[in-house]
Amino acid sequence: MGGGNKPPQQKMAFQIQSVSLSDMRIATTMKSIAPCLYDEVNQIVLNINLPNASLDGLCAVNIASEEDLLKIPNTDGNYWILTDEPLTHCLHSGKTNPQPLPCGLRVVYNGVSDKLHHRAKEHLWRSNLKGGFGTQSGISVDLLMEELSSTPKIKSHVKCMWGENKKIPKIWWEGSYQKPMSKTQMIDTLFLSDEEKIFATHQPTTNYLYFKNGIHVLDPKHKPYRWVFVFVPIAIHHLRNYVENEWRQRHGVPILCSYNAGR
Repeated sequence: MGGGNKPPQQKMAFQIQSVSLSDMRIATTMKSIAPCLYDEVNQIVLNINLPNASLDGLCAVNIASEEDLLKIPNTDGNYWILTDEPLTHCLHSGKTNPQPLPCGLRVVYNGVSDKLHHRAKEHLWRSNLKGGFGTQSGISVDLLMEELSSTPKIKSHVKCMWGENKKIPKIWWEGSYQKPMSKTQMIDTLFLSDEEKIFATHQPTTNYLYFKNGIHVLDPKHKPYRWVFVFVPIAIHHLRNYVENEWRQRHGVPILCSYNAGR
């Protein structure tokens, strides 16, 4: 090969869509790679700081009145729902759950929304006349007071409490979440009101029992307990999903979430 100096090598530039400090976009190529934020001005990748197990530093609103809901903006973001109500069922495998917090609350649900105020209202300020098939809400705590011998043919977030060949929740039994052995065991273990227990007990064995979508925090069953809506505004869709799923991976899947990741 001939002599002489080699030409200087050009540095490979980090290529991404137009980004500035005031306009940051997600840089990701596949689901297995964590998204990142790139600051084109300073040419650095910004870290994404996930909330810790205690959700320190986030906005928290104790929902005890309709005025409390006004403290939650109707914007995009991630949210967590905490309570000290003694819930005894789990909608997923039950192998990993967030640990109770020192304040006595525990995270029972987390999710994402493009309208945080509206979602909080769906979850925690649900009218007794609503919450049946065709509605949406991941908070499955109360019994849906409808006599159902089959599942209505309608797309819905309503989840089955008891029914043959149905995916039903596990119950806390002898130190772990286990599949209930009978309808009676399910009814006796769930945190239900006397009215709910009477309704469920007197339903024919061929009938299905379903959870109502959402609760109303001022109902006699829930009023003695705290229900707290914790949130952080995040405008970027992919980043919201990443925060939701990664938080579950690190700290556990809340008991009212149906899946380990996503929906």
